[in-house]
Amino acid sequence: MSQLPEDVQIRPARSNRARPTARLAVAWAVFFAYVLVIEAWIGWAALIAPWQSLHPGQVALAVFLFLLSYAVRAQRLYDYLRDAMRGRWLVALRLMVIHNALNNLLPMRSGELSFPLLAKRYFALDYGRSVPALLWFRLLDLQTIATIGGTVLVSEAWSWQLAILIAVPCSLLPAVVFTVRNGLRKRVEGWHEGKLSLLTLTVLDGLPQNVQQFVRSWLLTWANWLLKLLVLAWLLMQFVEIDNLGAVMGAIGGELTSVLPIHAPAGVGTYETGIVAAILPFGASVKSALEAAVNTHLFVLGATLASAGAALLIPAPSARRLGE
Repeated sequence: MSQLPEDVQIRPARSNRARPTARLAVAWAVFFAYVLVIEAWIGWAALIAPWQSLHPGQVALAVFLFLLSYAVRAQRLYDYLRDAMRGRWLVALRLMVIHNALNNLLPMRSGELSFPLLAKRYFALDYGRSVPALLWFRLLDLQTIATIGGTVLVSEAWSWQLAILIAVPCSLLPAVVFTVRNGLRKRVEGWHEGKLSLLTLTVLDGLPQNVQQFVRSWLLTWANWLLKLLVLAWLLMQFVEIDNLGAVMGAIGGELTSVLPIHAPAGVGTYETGIVAAILPFGASVKSALEAAVNTHLFVLGATLASAGAALLIPAPSARRLGE
């Protein structure tokens, strides 16, 4: 297995401090501009008023299903690193929820760094193991959401039959990579050394070690995204008049912005832009689309903060203390 230089993967280079500082300043500027623009154009009081018309039971069910998706992701993590996490599922849940919160709230995707750091603290996992696992999860997430989005678009533009014909081979891509990983690794090892070859080897090293483990991580990824997108699509439909396909595309548009390297604190602005851009083709006005996007984002942020606060109550002694 290839070794990851810990100073490269976990700490930013010292020679480029000015650039991250400038990006951070821009991110915070976008955040405050977002707050002011919403107040000037719509008004925050008017924006959140539609929540009063929603049935409390429906909202409670949406919250439950959304948080259930967090538990599914925690199970994926626990199952994938079972030998290191055995018997500590709740700690794995704490790690996943805190990492998710930091990733959502901190600017510039800096929250991703919390995963290997917390994995090392709680489970004594080396970065050479936790970083490849994180990359594998991220690739699975991206491939799954892209497959769902592509299926919806093709079905809307042409037919469900064609969408299924395209979706099946696309959904099987991770299985193909898993099957041919040894051959791919030999080819990559023949490349010139560089960041691309190191990243590719890291991803290949992060692949599951056996078929059973691969299938479980694959199925849990699909379960997580189907739950999450179902909730977000339902929420969007409560705030803007669009059909089911438009709502799903809106949810996907917002979630896809999570892969952007530049975003404001808590993803404000970018998340809404993704949703609005995705649902405008389905007949929504810009204002109604923005209102729906902001309210959906508020729901996501509320769930993120609430779950993170609850996760902090889970006892999590460090791996060093456990070994004493």
